[in-house]
Amino acid sequence: MPAAPVALRRRNAAVGAPWYNDGRLALRFALAKPSNSRPPTDYRADRRKNDRDLALAVVFFLVGVGGALIALIYGGGAAILGVVCLLGGAGVFGLLWLILALMGRWSKD
Repeated sequence: MPAAPVALRRRNAAVGAPWYNDGRLALRFALAKPSNSRPPTDYRADRRKNDRDLALAVVFFLVGVGGALIALIYGGGAAILGVVCLLGGAGVFGLLWLILALMGRWSKD
């Protein structure tokens, strides 16, 4: 950074400002208006979307990965029965998630 003129350094030293601050920076921040270009954040909608995505991931891993592991370990016949049972478990999980989601929406008032 180039050296400031002597008069500017003396004036800034007298008011306690650093030599590189000529006052324009403070004026720029004082005149700046808050930006209203972004809409307000809806944290509830974000949380609902996040909860839904996590629930779908749980069902995918329960059925998909569980069924694949059963097929690798026990074979195709056992995998079909295993996937049917895992879908029943995913249905129970989905029902509980749906009940809790509806309770959350009803209590939103």
